[in-house]
Amino acid sequence: MARTRWSSHSILVALFMIAFIVIQLAMPILALAEPRPARFGWQMYTAVPSLPRVTVEDAEGRTQWVDVTDLVARGRADADFSTGLVDHLCEAGDVVAVHIRMDDQEDRVPCR
Repeated sequence: MARTRWSSHSILVALFMIAFIVIQLAMPILALAEPRPARFGWQMYTAVPSLPRVTVEDAEGRTQWVDVTDLVARGRADADFSTGLVDHLCEAGDVVAVHIRMDDQEDRVPCR
């Protein structure tokens, strides 16, 4: 049986197809190593690393931790917890300020 040789055109087409398949597999695999949520990531806003830690401060300066999971139905990375959550917590009792800590940033939001 005689063996046929590949033409230069066939070799280029085969190399292009192999490179295309490698790129199609490598890009998603590399994207999985990105911290989440990633911009343009597959997970969009479903992967929240953590909800903020929230404490309320009373008039005497005492602070009390608030379990945010009881107040937030679904945590999203793009959610602004400094508006509705703060308003809700300020209405309850003698709260003078709400402390919201997300990652390494802490904000103290005074009640109106």
